[in-house]
Amino acid sequence: MTAQHEIASALGRFSDPAYADTLQKMLMPHAVYLLFLFALGACVGSFLNVVAYRFPLGKSVISPPSACPKCNTRLSWRDNIPIFGWILLAGKCRYCRNPVSIRYPLVELTTALFFAGGYALMFMGDIGPIVHRSLVETNAFGIDVVKPMELTLAWDWPALVFYLVLVSFLMAASLIDFDHFVIPIRIPWAMFFLGVGLHAWLDRQGVAGSVSIDPEFAPMGMMGIGAGVGWLISMVLLRTGVFKQSFAEGSPMLDREVAERDETGSTGGPVGVSMPLKEYSKGEVRYEMRHEILFLLPPLMLAGLLGVLSMRVEAVSDVAMWLTQSNGAGGAVGAITGAAVGGLLIWVVRVFGSLLFGKEAMGLGDAHLMVGAGAIIGTGPVAMSLFLGAFAGLIHAVVLLFGSRFRSLPFGPYLAIGAILSFFLYRPFWAQYERDILAFASMIGDLFG
Repeated sequence: MTAQHEIASALGRFSDPAYADTLQKMLMPHAVYLLFLFALGACVGSFLNVVAYRFPLGKSVISPPSACPKCNTRLSWRDNIPIFGWILLAGKCRYCRNPVSIRYPLVELTTALFFAGGYALMFMGDIGPIVHRSLVETNAFGIDVVKPMELTLAWDWPALVFYLVLVSFLMAASLIDFDHFVIPIRIPWAMFFLGVGLHAWLDRQGVAGSVSIDPEFAPMGMMGIGAGVGWLISMVLLRTGVFKQSFAEGSPMLDREVAERDETGSTGGPVGVSMPLKEYSKGEVRYEMRHEILFLLPPLMLAGLLGVLSMRVEAVSDVAMWLTQSNGAGGAVGAITGAAVGGLLIWVVRVFGSLLFGKEAMGLGDAHLMVGAGAIIGTGPVAMSLFLGAFAGLIHAVVLLFGSRFRSLPFGPYLAIGAILSFFLYRPFWAQYERDILAFASMIGDLFG
């Protein structure tokens, strides 16, 4: 059939009242949800603009109401309409006529597209988290084939909740990191506690977005618990002075801050950071890393210990298996394990990169950000997000190499991109390499079992 015949056939079907009625019933619910999520995303984006401006300054994000930063006039509800308010005012303040940055509507539009686009990918394109339920179909040869069921809003709406929470927090952290090269620690830890709570509440067997550990990886849940307990021990030892904080004399200066100091004689440092800045030699940076290596030892050692015990001691193995089959506890443990994997991966890269290059390879805020993201998207996706984020950041790094005298870049936005991409890409990745991953996990289990 030629392209002209295909087009004519399609137009003929659209003219069929029965076909048009079926199409309308299929698309109308999606249209309603898409419009709602677009509007919701625009409103959330408007709030994120406030968060990105006020949070680093230590100001409340709730009060006082929004005002023009130039003339301090309180804005009316008409001025705060997301996206369209800026357009109707031609990008200028209604009162002082000073220009308003185009970043405001762009953030609102981007968030709106993320919200609506995530719904479209999951429930119109069947692209999203792994679906832990299957359907048996008989093919043309009479052979039963097990196929994963498609994502449906009725069953898999928790996945949409996790995604919307993920995007909102990552957008806030990325905007602040892009502006100030710092990620306020309260943002990723709010992600962590919200992720653990939501998964404990919403995770159910067979529902997409669940981070409960599969039975094949039951020891991993115990390793996550061990890492969490080890982190608490390290925090207690740090607070009591047994462990020492790295870079206690001052946060390492970025190259742009060194340039500012050389040009003006002073630097205010990143907004929202009370710790003074200091320029460290390569030897001093490497020396400071010993504190962070010591801090990481309890989480790593306890994770390894509980992992081995869960493979060798029947009682511990029974607990690990129970956690994989319990909805509430399994969801919480899966979120904690994802947080541990995300944080430890970034922290290990930070330590080894700093030892290798003699300068701070990654900020601690990046490690905290992956703790929060891991608690929402789980173990496998958060591991993938590191590689996807590194690839996205590499493009920016190449641009800086040839187009800027500064080499430091905020890595948080690229980790955020990696986390969002992995939310959708991990499912086809797992389908492609499931056998290889399970074989490797079995080999590791045989090695320690």
